[in-house]
Amino acid sequence: MSIKFIQLPTCRLAEFVSSSATSFDVSGFLYNDGTTAVDPADIGDICYATLEPKTVREELISFTIDSVTSEGVATLTVTRGLSQKSPYGTGGESFDHQNGSDFVISNNPGLLNHFTAKDNTETVTAQWAFPEPTGNSSPATKAYADALVINGGSEATDSTRGIVRLGESPASEVGICTISIATPAVISYTAHGLVEGDSVKITTTGALPTGLTAGNTYYVISTGLTSDAFQVSATIGGSAVDTSGTQSGVHTLTRWTPIVPIYDADQQDALVGTSGAPSSSNKFITEDDVDTDNTGDAILRLNNGTGISKKLATSASTSEIGDNTTDEIDVVSVSIPADLLGTSNAIKGRVYVTNFSSGSNTTTFRLKYGSTTLISSATTDASNDFVGTGFIDFMLIANGASAQLGVLTIDLSQEELDPNTRYDASANKYIHSTKSGTAAEDSTEALDLKLTIQSATATTDNDFVPAGHIIELIS
Repeated sequence: MSIKFIQLPTCRLAEFVSSSATSFDVSGFLYNDGTTAVDPADIGDICYATLEPKTVREELISFTIDSVTSEGVATLTVTRGLSQKSPYGTGGESFDHQNGSDFVISNNPGLLNHFTAKDNTETVTAQWAFPEPTGNSSPATKAYADALVINGGSEATDSTRGIVRLGESPASEVGICTISIATPAVISYTAHGLVEGDSVKITTTGALPTGLTAGNTYYVISTGLTSDAFQVSATIGGSAVDTSGTQSGVHTLTRWTPIVPIYDADQQDALVGTSGAPSSSNKFITEDDVDTDNTGDAILRLNNGTGISKKLATSASTSEIGDNTTDEIDVVSVSIPADLLGTSNAIKGRVYVTNFSSGSNTTTFRLKYGSTTLISSATTDASNDFVGTGFIDFMLIANGASAQLGVLTIDLSQEELDPNTRYDASANKYIHSTKSGTAAEDSTEALDLKLTIQSATATTDNDFVPAGHIIELIS
C-alpha cells in the first residue's frame, strides 16, 4: 500500500451526502495558492478524512480519488463510518451531511494505525521488498542483505551480488585459467564452481589481453555461464568484457567473494559440543577423535595435535588384598586397547593405600605390561611393626609402537609420624622408592597393564587395603 500525505485548507461537500452514500463530490481540492488542483497521485492508494469535525456529527472516512477538475472539485470513492478506536475499521457511526459541510483531510486514527510503534506488540503483514541491485551504480545495501537473511525462501540465494557467498569450501584460489581473445571474452577453467555475482580477480606472470587488467575486480555474469567457462563484467550485472590484442604468461583466477562455509548437521552438532557423527569429512570430530573400545569416551586433542588426559579406569574398592597367601594378587588390572598407547602416549595410574603391613615378610610390587614385568620392587619391614598409608604411582610411556618405559614409585609411611620426621631413615618408619624398567611389547595389540602384590610368606600380618585407584591416558 502506497500512502502519501497532503495538507489542504478545509474542503466542503459539493452536494448533499446521505449516510449510505459511497461516492460524492468535494470542492476545495486546491493547494493554498488557490489555483493548483490536487493530483490523485499526490495522495497515493488511500487517504483519510473527517466529515464535520468537532461536532456531534463527526464521521471518520477513508477515500480514494477518482478525478479532480481544474477548479478543485474531486470525485471520491469513500468507505464510511470508520471506528474511532482500534482496530479503526468499519463499525463507527455514519450520518447524513448537508451540502457545504466541512471536509478535513486528517491524520485520524485509521491513518496512524498503518504505522507500528515500538511500544506495541504487533504483527506486520506487509512485506517490504528490497530489489536486488543490478548495476555498479546501485550496489547492494545493508537493507538488501538483511532482507535476504530475514525473508529467506526464494530471495535467499547462495550469492548476494558479490557481498557474500555460501559454500562448502572457503578456498579462494580457483586455479590456472585460459582466456579467449573474443567478443565477448570467455574464461575457461574446468569445474570452476563460480556462480553469477561472484567477484573474481586475475593475475598473470605475463600480460593479459586488452580489456582485462591484472588485479582488477570483475563479476561473473549469467550470460555464457557453464560449469567449465564463464564471462565477466566490470560492474555487477553489467555487460560482458571484450578482449583484443595478444596475451602471454600463466593466468591465475582467484575468487574474491567472501565465503561463509556451510556445515552439515553433524558438523554443526560437533561445533556446539552436543553430538555429531564422526567422519573423515567432519571438520570438527573425526574417527580418530573417538575411542570406541573403551566406553566411548572421546580423546580430546588440541589444535597442535597434542591432547589432554582421558580417564581409562577407576575403582573405589577397599577390600583387603594378599592376607595369609603367597599368591601374586592384582592390585590394578586394565586392558589397554590396541593402538591406544601409540608411539608417544603415556598411561599413568595412582593407587591410594589406607593400610599396609607385612610383618617381617618381604612384599614385592610388580608393574607388568603384556607378558613383560617391567619393574619388581621389594619392601621389608625389619622392625615388624610398620603400619603405613600413602600411595603407589606408576607410569607406562610409549617410545615407539614396540618400546615402552615403566616407572613405579611407592610412598608409604606411618600415619602418626610427625611430618618433619616421617622420612627419618633411622626410624625405619617409611617406605619410599622409585624404580624404572623397559618392555618391548607390540602396542598395536590389546594388552593388559597390571600392578600386582606378592608376599614371600603367608601370614596374617600381611595387610594391604587400597582406597581406590584411577588410570589415565596422556596423549
